[in-house]
Amino acid sequence: MKNSTTKYGKWALITGGSAGIGKAIAQELAAKGHNLILVARNKEKLTRVATEIEQHHKVKTKTYALDLTLEADVQALFDSTSDRFVAILVANAGLEASGHFTKVSQQDHRKLI
Repeated sequence: MKNSTTKYGKWALITGGSAGIGKAIAQELAAKGHNLILVARNKEKLTRVATEIEQHHKVKTKTYALDLTLEADVQALFDSTSDRFVAILVANAGLEASGHFTKVSQQDHRKLI
């Protein structure tokens, strides 16, 4: 695949990067030469995905097992990555609150926001 780091920059940050669409996007960006900052709640999955990507695509990865519904974790991510120029952001972290709108707690609605 074509290297797109000269156009966009070397680092991409992907939330929800340990599975599903986030993982697939991470693999695509790594194939194009981007180093990755992967964020998700599950440390084991993150480590497994990062190792797989590093070995296959020969790029650098940084992983952060954080819950982005928590303000302190968002701040920790910002503090930990502020020394890098993040060229691409994939805001893919997701959360689901099932049920009728009025049956879901206000706290769960706030987490979604």
